[in-house]
Amino acid sequence: MRFVLMVLRLCAAMSSTTVYADTPHRVLVELFTSQGCSMSRSANSHLGELAKRNDVLALTFHVNYWDYLGWKDTFAHNDFVKRQKKYIASLSSRKAYTPQMVINGLHDVVGSKINDVNETIRGETALNSLVRVSSQERGSRMEVTLASKSGSLAKAADVFAVYYIPSAVVEVTSGENAGQRLVFSNVVTRIRNLGKWSGTTNWTHDFSAPEGLKTAIIVQLVDQGPVLTSVVLK
Repeated sequence: MRFVLMVLRLCAAMSSTTVYADTPHRVLVELFTSQGCSMSRSANSHLGELAKRNDVLALTFHVNYWDYLGWKDTFAHNDFVKRQKKYIASLSSRKAYTPQMVINGLHDVVGSKINDVNETIRGETALNSLVRVSSQERGSRMEVTLASKSGSLAKAADVFAVYYIPSAVVEVTSGENAGQRLVFSNVVTRIRNLGKWSGTTNWTHDFSAPEGLKTAIIVQLVDQGPVLTSVVLK
């Protein structure tokens, strides 16, 4: 009887586990936007189109420094402002602004300049990632493993888990966008640093994956440098 119970438990555990091998690499596009910025609407719309592509991970980060204009952004978080400010320093931009798109941690593009955005993505799409990502889903937990495809990386990298809402609609009643019904795609609710990877030996980490949210992984050289890979887990 004990043996039968052990077998049943093993089968149940196996049935609840989903394995993703060699998860496809995508070009990372980060849009820093605000519900209170009238200049961001076209960038928000274009981000929605990019979110439909299988070769792009398009994420929306809401910032709060335009809240004083009369509308408090419902998705904004100080962590997203800090992330944008780090890019401002590393990319030698003059100041934080919306709509700003950062592509693969390397390129700063005005989000409303759609042709410039598409051209930059096209250039990054031709590059292959040096990182292999595999993962397993066990209910509300994920296990991700990183491996270098050829030798070791030159520097250590931070590994981020990103949780996001695929689609959201906001009715704005005050500020610059008063009366507008704004549609957002891939709205980030949290970005979590899972730790550092040396880039030499394989790296495995187990973490929570909340129900109802999409989960992605970003592998990025330390101090928010170039993105080595970004993948969608579930």
